[in-house]
Amino acid sequence: MKESRKLFTLIKTMNKGEKRAFKLYSRKYNEGDNAYSRLFDIINKESGYDEDRIRKKFIGLKENPKRFPVVKSRLFNQILSGLRNYKEDRYEPYRIDMWIGFADELISRGMYKASLDYLAKGESLAKETQNYRQLLRIYEMQASTFRRVYGFDALGSMLDGLKMNREYAEQCMARESHYSDLYREIYHHYRTEGIARSPEGIEKYQSFKKRFDDYPEDSDTVKSRNFRHLARTIFLYGTGEYEEAAATVEEQVAYLEQHSFFIKENIDEYLKAINNTVTVLASKDRYDDALTYLEKLKELEDDLDNPNLFVEQRIFEIYHASKLNMAVETGDIQGGLALEIPVMDGLERYSGMGLSLDRNVRFCLGFAILRLWNGNPNQALDWLLRIEKMEGDAPANIMAQVKSLSLMIHYDLENFTLLDSLVRGNTRYLKKYGLFRETEQLLNKTMSKLVKTPMDSRASVFSKMDQELGKLLLLPQHSNEYLNSSLRLPTWVKAKVSGKHVKDLIS
Repeated sequence: MKESRKLFTLIKTMNKGEKRAFKLYSRKYNEGDNAYSRLFDIINKESGYDEDRIRKKFIGLKENPKRFPVVKSRLFNQILSGLRNYKEDRYEPYRIDMWIGFADELISRGMYKASLDYLAKGESLAKETQNYRQLLRIYEMQASTFRRVYGFDALGSMLDGLKMNREYAEQCMARESHYSDLYREIYHHYRTEGIARSPEGIEKYQSFKKRFDDYPEDSDTVKSRNFRHLARTIFLYGTGEYEEAAATVEEQVAYLEQHSFFIKENIDEYLKAINNTVTVLASKDRYDDALTYLEKLKELEDDLDNPNLFVEQRIFEIYHASKLNMAVETGDIQGGLALEIPVMDGLERYSGMGLSLDRNVRFCLGFAILRLWNGNPNQALDWLLRIEKMEGDAPANIMAQVKSLSLMIHYDLENFTLLDSLVRGNTRYLKKYGLFRETEQLLNKTMSKLVKTPMDSRASVFSKMDQELGKLLLLPQHSNEYLNSSLRLPTWVKAKVSGKHVKDLIS
């Protein structure tokens, strides 16, 4: 991200309290130089980033044009300093860092005994909030300072105690790192490979399973228990053990809610747990329970003291993506389409706030599916074209859905010349990523045949496809594939055979 864009994004993520505190900090810091505060106000009032317009407004306030790049660069660092100053009284890790800094300053001036007071405050709060990295820093400073303050008789036992404390903190951090790494590996594997189907996929998931028992669960910190829960949920979901996944993720949310300090410091971890809970419960058709957890997001938004724009964005994306996914899964076409305007508004409002490519693609894919079902293939195609304009590469298992849906849309639009080349491209893509399974093969084969079949004979081609799909659906591994569940390929095919609309068959 460019420097200028970073400044705009940083300002836009600030809540009202942070902005007010920064203005006070800036006035004190800059001693009468209002250029920084003025540039802050200009950018804060902008709805989108346009550097030329911002520069002109800055110069229009009778500021020296040559100062613009300097003020812009320094303002970014000033805001970060101001935010740190603001959070020292509100967030425990910042307060602990402040006390460590005070102690360090006193030690540098030979005021060893005075420094121990601040280290003791930091140690107490770090233990209470399980901030072991900061604890290790405090123990290191205490070890060097005790030698300067206490006699040799007392020093031996004190250093022994410090050693035990340090070893315990190191063990806690090792557990946290272990389950953090395990979660990220399983998550990456699931997002790229999906549910275990092949012998290789099953073997990979089994290799993950062995690592859950590396540490006893009763020795977990809140952070390591959180990562253990996350890893286990994705593991169980990836191996098709949905009931256990649901129980695990609900247990995780309940556990985090018992440790409010962790949620305060790690709000995104709690949001992630809610997101996983809704996803797993919806996969078990427990939609009412899933909606109950979604309401927790709304309650959280009300309870938070001035959430910043990033937290707002995370709540927005989880809430609306979950509602859209449930609309697709349940066939609630009108309920899903009612989300189009709020989602488009949200995507514009939170542009540049870190909304993932994955999430953006899923929004577009969901609305494209609903539009196709509703008999609006042109609007469905508009949503897919948005995906083509996005920068980056979405996971192959998501793009496989996009490409399969594209075939269905172009058939409904009667783009038969284009359809022939799309089938070839789709086949190459699916083969490349090992996703050319029996259902995909049947769809591509049928599309190739339909391109060459006269209009009055196409119903018989779909009728044969309907029969073959029926046989595949009898096999457990095919019943929940995205073509059959999310895209409802069997329903689309039956609509072609019967001459009805998909939405009529779904309702």
